[in-house]
Amino acid sequence: MAFTIPTLASWRTQARNALAARLSTVATLRFSVANVLADVFAGFAYTILQYFQNQAVELFIGTMDGDYLDSRGAIYTMPREPSAPAAGTVTFTGTNGYTIPNATALLAADQVTGFTTQAAGTIASSSVTVPVLATTYGSVGNLAAGATVSLVTAIAGVNPSATVAGSGFTGGLDEESDAAYRGRLLARQSYPPHGGAWFDYVAWAKAAGIGVTRAWVCFQYTGAGTVGVAFTIDTRSNPIPLSGDLTNVKNYIAPLAPIDVPQITVFAPTAAPVPVTITNLVPDTAIVTAGITTALQQLFATQPTPGGATWGDGVDTNDPAGHTALSQIYGAIANAPGVISFDLTAPTADIVQSSGTISTLGTLTIT
Repeated sequence: MAFTIPTLASWRTQARNALAARLSTVATLRFSVANVLADVFAGFAYTILQYFQNQAVELFIGTMDGDYLDSRGAIYTMPREPSAPAAGTVTFTGTNGYTIPNATALLAADQVTGFTTQAAGTIASSSVTVPVLATTYGSVGNLAAGATVSLVTAIAGVNPSATVAGSGFTGGLDEESDAAYRGRLLARQSYPPHGGAWFDYVAWAKAAGIGVTRAWVCFQYTGAGTVGVAFTIDTRSNPIPLSGDLTNVKNYIAPLAPIDVPQITVFAPTAAPVPVTITNLVPDTAIVTAGITTALQQLFATQPTPGGATWGDGVDTNDPAGHTALSQIYGAIANAPGVISFDLTAPTADIVQSSGTISTLGTLTIT
């Protein structure tokens, strides 16, 4: 039974009554010494009980946060995933022969997110491309190819604006949130390591330090005794992992996996966009449409699982891998803020994906 701390006013009244009874007084003046002492004692008692209540919350992984989570994670040798800087390449333009020095400072369009060049480069054929690392840690440093960054300090012969090259700036990772870290610790508590059980592979994938949010295991993936591991990074606009992500996860899992596993394959699930068409939406407004879009994005970012997965996040006997129920899509739309009525004309049946393929939100059409 939960204990409710009395209010400070209640404590003051109790303390004044108790002290008055001890002193055998019927009434006291408002600013009497007795009342002042009673209020002081009530304040002490109230503060101590608040502390105890806070400590009770911080005793359990399901309710603790901040440094308490970090301390519990240290017991399990499971530190919080730290933030990481984005990296990539940037193309400068200008006059041939002029050099961009190493450690040249750059700023993104927000004039806050910083980067520095990691090598010097000399302009030839009017341009030069050099590697860049973010000095501002976190996902804010992830920029798409073609984005513009600018020099903090002008360089003679070099245009002040440069263009993000290649596949953009990638790898920027925010520090693991309390909610995500708490989820990992609860999973560790509920599923202690078993030397290669399905939940071990899921936990290893999420501890690889690249922000994995969901993971799945396919036993007998390429033959007897083999294991396949798939995952997504749902904090990105495109949750499907890149080749470098696959390498990082495999390198993390390899030394931890049982020695008798002949092969471990870490692969990215193949995205299968699901077009959604809605007609007769009431009310048909931009605000309601935006709410439906957000609801469907959240659904496809958390519910679908890749076909063929034996175990993992969201997989159980009542919800087989690769299956997204039509009712889930309908429910996401119906529960979006402001929706009164609508007709769902596509899809018309449950979505069932083949092995290694995961449903994502395709084109949303509202007519």
